[in-house]
Amino acid sequence: MNHEQIKRIVQEVFEKAKKGSVSHSKYALAKQVVKEIHHLNPKTLERAYSRYIEKNNAVSAPNPDTVRFFCKYIGYTDYEEYMRKKSLSKITGIHKRKSKERGIDDLEKNGKIKKKYTWSLTLKIVFVFMAIIAITNYLH
Repeated sequence: MNHEQIKRIVQEVFEKAKKGSVSHSKYALAKQVVKEIHHLNPKTLERAYSRYIEKNNAVSAPNPDTVRFFCKYIGYTDYEEYMRKKSLSKITGIHKRKSKERGIDDLEKNGKIKKKYTWSLTLKIVFVFMAIIAITNYLH
């Protein structure tokens, strides 16, 4: 499991908890989540909050079962479903953005390719020209 992905999951867990909690303290949010996920200890949630929200890397990362419970809390059956649906939505978002910007992207790509090709062609011509001059000087 990737820590960046787990970080996003933890952020989503605490964002959802904020909707149901009057207080937004780490402890209150952890208690809010535990109301729905009875299998977790509030301390486990507080440690996840410390590591991923407060960016305290001294705190250990949650185990895979805990991450699975987090995914269930935010509406997924498990981590794999979370990743599958997030990657599909990311791909869909990229395609939509690309189709809007397609004309600009194609021009930029073609411009870069054309510049690289021109530079490469110029270098080859100069090299061939220098070789001809060297051969001509050698023969005379």
